[in-house]
Amino acid sequence: MTFLFDASALVNVVVSRAEASIDITRGHGILDLTLYETGNALWKLGTIHRRLSVEEASSLLAVTAKLSKHMTVLSASEADLPLILSMAFRERASFYDSAYVHLARERALELITDDSRLMKIASKY
Repeated sequence: MTFLFDASALVNVVVSRAEASIDITRGHGILDLTLYETGNALWKLGTIHRRLSVEEASSLLAVTAKLSKHMTVLSASEADLPLILSMAFRERASFYDSAYVHLARERALELITDDSRLMKIASKY
């Protein structure tokens, strides 16, 4: 495992590559919350941005569930939680985003994100 994909990057890979995204992400990591964030992003693409039908979003969510079986799903430990919260306060970033940065740093993984603000924060660590 070399890369940790955040939801922004994972959604973009899945939307642009569909089934081929499985080979792109195989063996890399995601956080346990990434599947929920991805589902929310697909919902947003469908309902707010009107770029996906419910059928398309459902199909892409199924691909996401399938590819997650070929990835390492990481969780923060109890000891990580206060460190993540401290980073969130310090960086004025969401707890979710701070969890990606913290776990990438702690596990020596390269964070893959399409979120420019998160990329800027991660570059500090």
